[in-house]
Amino acid sequence: MSRLRVLFLIVTMIFLSGCWDQQLLRDKLMISGVSIDQNEEGKLIVGVSSIDVTGKGGGQFEINSRIFTANSGNLVRAGELMSYQGTGSIELSKTSLLLIGEQVASHDIYPLFDVHYRNVNTNMGARVAVVKGSALQALTKNAKQAKKLTGSLVRLITMEERKKGLPAENVRSLLTEMTGPEQDFILPYMEQSGGKLQIGGAALFHNRAYSGIKLTMNQMDVLSMLQGKRTQGITYDIQLPSRETGTIRMASLVVKDTHIDKNIHVSGKRITVDLHLRAQADLVEYPNLIHFTDTTYAELRRLTSEQLLEDIKKVITAIQKANCDALDLAEHIVAFYPGLWSSIKWDTVYPNIQMNPSVDVKVESNGVLK
Repeated sequence: MSRLRVLFLIVTMIFLSGCWDQQLLRDKLMISGVSIDQNEEGKLIVGVSSIDVTGKGGGQFEINSRIFTANSGNLVRAGELMSYQGTGSIELSKTSLLLIGEQVASHDIYPLFDVHYRNVNTNMGARVAVVKGSALQALTKNAKQAKKLTGSLVRLITMEERKKGLPAENVRSLLTEMTGPEQDFILPYMEQSGGKLQIGGAALFHNRAYSGIKLTMNQMDVLSMLQGKRTQGITYDIQLPSRETGTIRMASLVVKDTHIDKNIHVSGKRITVDLHLRAQADLVEYPNLIHFTDTTYAELRRLTSEQLLEDIKKVITAIQKANCDALDLAEHIVAFYPGLWSSIKWDTVYPNIQMNPSVDVKVESNGVLK
C-alpha cells in the first residue's frame, strides 16, 4: 500500500511540476502599435511601439514604451530584426492599432496583413488607419507618450465611427472586405495638425489599394446617409442668402431619421441607380431674427434639400473617380445578375454607372425660439 502511495505521489509531482509550454512576458516584446511605410528601394519600414512592464517591488509595476524599427522585404523578417534589438520575440496579442503610410497603402495592402491572419496570437480587433506621409513619424513623434498614443487614437477612431459613420474596420473585418467581389473599402485617413495626429477624412480603396482620393468627414456624413448606416443625427450647415455684400450667413440643422431608397436598374449591360434620400431635420441655429411661417419652413426645406443634393453629387463623383464601390452595387449585381457580372469588367463599368440622386428633407422644428 505504501509503495502505491509513493508511486502515486511521484506521478502527481510529474504532472503538477509546471506548464511545459509557458510563455513568459519577460521573453516577449508586447506591441501596442505598428507602423508600416515603404522606402525608395521598395522595402518595408516597420516600426513598433512596445510596452515594457518593469517590477518595482511590493506588487507595483512601471509601464514604459519604446520604439523599435527595421527595414525588410516582409513583416516576419522585420519582426526578427526588431527582436534582436529588444528583450524577446514580437507579441501581437496586445496590438490595438496599425498605421499604414500613404505610399505603401497605394499598393495592394493584403501582404501587410497575411502574417496577422496566420498568427494565432494576433489581436483581430486591432484598428487600421492610413496616415498622410510617414506612419513611422506619426508613431515616433511622441515616443514618450506612445503607450497613450495608440489608445487615444483607437478611442478617436471609435468615436468617429459612431458620430460620422466612419466604417468600423479592423484586422478581422478587412479580411472579408479584401476577399469580396469588388475588394473595395474605406479606412480612416489620419494626418498631423498642430503637432497632433487626428482624423482628416476617409481613404477610399479599390482592389485593396488606396486610390489617392479621400472624403472629408463632412462628406462621410453624406455617404453614411446614402449607405443607410446613420443611427445618430447629423449636424448640417446650409448657406442662407444674404443682402449684405461679402457676408455669409449659415444656418445649422440636425438631420435625422434618414431613409434611402436605392433602386438598381439593368438593361442589357447598362446599369442605372436611383437614389432617393428622405430625412427630417430640426433647426438648431438661424442667424436671421424673424418670425417663422409656413413660407419660412418651405424655404428652409428647399435650401436644405438643394444643398444636400449638391453634396451628394460631389460624393458620388468622388467614389466613382476612386473606383470605390462604397454603395455595394457589385454585391447586388453578383446576387441578382450573375450572368451580367461574369460578362462585364467591373473596373471599367462602375465609374460610368449613371446615378440619379434626389433629396427630400422636411424641417420639423425650429427650437423653442418661435
